[in-house]
Amino acid sequence: MLSLSLSFVFGNPLQDIKNFVFYYGEDEINKIESYDLAIVQPTNYSTTEIKEIESHGVKLIAYVSIGESDNKNVNPSWILAKDVNWDSYMIDVRNKGWRDYIINVVMKHIADMGYNGFFLDNLDTAVQFPQTENAMIEFVKEIREAYPQMIIIQNRGFPLLSQTGPYIDGVLWEDFASEYNFISGNYQKIDRTPQEVEQQVELSKKYGYRILTLSYAAEDDYDLMNYIFAMNKKYNLLGSITNLYINSIYTYKPGTPIPVQTYSSTNVSSELYFSATTATQTDQNSNSYFYGAGWSKPENIFGIWYSECSGWDAGAVVTFDRHENSSFMVIYFDGGINDFALQISAYDGTNWPMIASISIGNENMFKAALVKINGKYLYDTDPSSPGIQEKLGFKGAKVAYVGQPDIMQFTYGRFGYSNNTLTFVVRNVGLENSKPFKIYVYDKNGNILKEFSIDSLGPNSDYNVSINNVYGSDSPLKVTIDPEENKEFNYNANTIILNF
Repeated sequence: MLSLSLSFVFGNPLQDIKNFVFYYGEDEINKIESYDLAIVQPTNYSTTEIKEIESHGVKLIAYVSIGESDNKNVNPSWILAKDVNWDSYMIDVRNKGWRDYIINVVMKHIADMGYNGFFLDNLDTAVQFPQTENAMIEFVKEIREAYPQMIIIQNRGFPLLSQTGPYIDGVLWEDFASEYNFISGNYQKIDRTPQEVEQQVELSKKYGYRILTLSYAAEDDYDLMNYIFAMNKKYNLLGSITNLYINSIYTYKPGTPIPVQTYSSTNVSSELYFSATTATQTDQNSNSYFYGAGWSKPENIFGIWYSECSGWDAGAVVTFDRHENSSFMVIYFDGGINDFALQISAYDGTNWPMIASISIGNENMFKAALVKINGKYLYDTDPSSPGIQEKLGFKGAKVAYVGQPDIMQFTYGRFGYSNNTLTFVVRNVGLENSKPFKIYVYDKNGNILKEFSIDSLGPNSDYNVSINNVYGSDSPLKVTIDPEENKEFNYNANTIILNF
């Protein structure tokens, strides 16, 4: 039996849409109702809410992953590999059991709820594993045959389109003009060539499906969003912009004045740091604390204690005074990370949207980072206590301090001894220029061997110390930093004994 898309039989149901939105969060019904097409997570809305949204003329499409599963109980024989970026499993669609489950259970439930169509994600699994390509193409055909009246939008899977094209109504070009770099932790531009776009446009004309684009940007990165708008206009494609987790509906439009975003640096009212035995808070505010068994045993480097957060079941509760855009500081040890950039998330009551990414290298030094958090992500986990207790996640981070942005810490690093010369650096682990401070080097008899006066040291900047004519018989030496008027979170970290 030959089963074609709605586009071939009745004309493309997507041909007249003027805008669309991707939103995997909950609520925001009033915003969704202003779009012609919306792609959502099917479990986030009731049948009543679905009817309400569609009564405004919105075509409501449900997300379905047909090439991956985040279910930890998925049949092991169906798994091809693990997707470490999303902590999910790539599925071998040659298994009839998986295809039957998607078509007869997942999609039937979606259709019964009243959705207008399916958004098919993770077809690229078949591109990564070519031995499954034919099965993926047949899978899309089976979905069309089972649901001839539903709108079907395929996400990427470009090498498959010459075969799946007859069965779909649209293809999403995800990462069209920008993408999220999991290594650097930043959103970045993508420059498409006319030949690359024209090839896809010609294929869409041949089979009658429509190309939609999705690009990623931070909500306040207006330069990147304007670039995305320009790319969509250049190639006459209908596009949408969101963040990596697709949990925010952006309102910025091209040509409108760029909103001024301010982030309070005084709203956070707590300071948290690790000690030798346990994670403690230094503030009087007992409502701020590190939590969870996922923190490693605290380790000490150059006088500063840190602990590594090994999972999402551990993090910190930080107290804020008011619901407003705010910023706080994280001091962390930049000693390398296995998977990708440090991702900091905030619990919004249901999900863990990412609020910041920090690029991690192998500098083997402590560093400070400013983390901005939108006021809408300040969710009070304990309404009975004063202030707003915000639950934060730091998976993969080696954290030493979480708290107020105006604090800092002097620390040491990069010690060396060669040709009777002792070298090391002193770093301002902070986000502001330091005030004047001094470095004293004492011999083993307690006499000052060398004194350095520094007028100012920039954020995350180093002062290089070099001491000549030092011999093995002079070991050990004591080095002390006098912070003078600088505000540190741990003055005990300012003294170190050097053996050489």
